[in-house]
Amino acid sequence: MTPQQLLSDYIKARPRGTLIRLAKETGLSKGHLHDLVKGRTKAVSVETARALQKATGIRVGQWLGLEPHERRT
Repeated sequence: MTPQQLLSDYIKARPRGTLIRLAKETGLSKGHLHDLVKGRTKAVSVETARALQKATGIRVGQWLGLEPHERRT
């Protein structure tokens, strides 16, 4: 699963405004997160992966594509 898919699924499963909240929690810009969701940013840095893990609970290795992500239904 790509970082784009991970973030897109995470946001879709939550209430409106999640992208803005996530930007505040991670210290990443809303624009950067939006670019990631839209696939304009293909790779995620280790620092970004750590910030996303802290805010979402999704492990760094999954953000970096080093380990599989299990979809929960």
